[in-house]
Amino acid sequence: MSTTTRTTATRTSEGPDATAARRRLLRGKTLALTTHRRDGSTVTTPVWFHEEADGALVVTGLRTAHRHGRIQRDARVAVAPCTSRGRVTGPTLTGTAEVLGAGELAAALAAKRRRYPMFRVLLRLRPAMRDQGAVRIRLDG
Repeated sequence: MSTTTRTTATRTSEGPDATAARRRLLRGKTLALTTHRRDGSTVTTPVWFHEEADGALVVTGLRTAHRHGRIQRDARVAVAPCTSRGRVTGPTLTGTAEVLGAGELAAALAAKRRRYPMFRVLLRLRPAMRDQGAVRIRLDG
């Protein structure tokens, strides 16, 4: 599910506000990931995520999802806490993203299965969901 929206939340990149915004983001299960198209317009998509030990966020999804191509072209991203339907509920943080290789994918999927038990069910019911890719996001500040 991909939606194009205009984000009106305040951008918080550094300082104590950024720390509070990051804590709020990590309390949720879904984040709004904003990527940039070639023409400069943005696309915001609600996605499941998990945090790695070094503080980076990892998003997994179908490898054929357009966000992977957009991130390969332009690594700038914005993230914000949101509902499962994509309604932004908190401040936006900026960062850079990279598409992970096959070697790092297994660990990312294992972490996703631990955080989201429903993901296991989806993998069983929809074999197409098995063609996963992953993106690592490092927040600014």
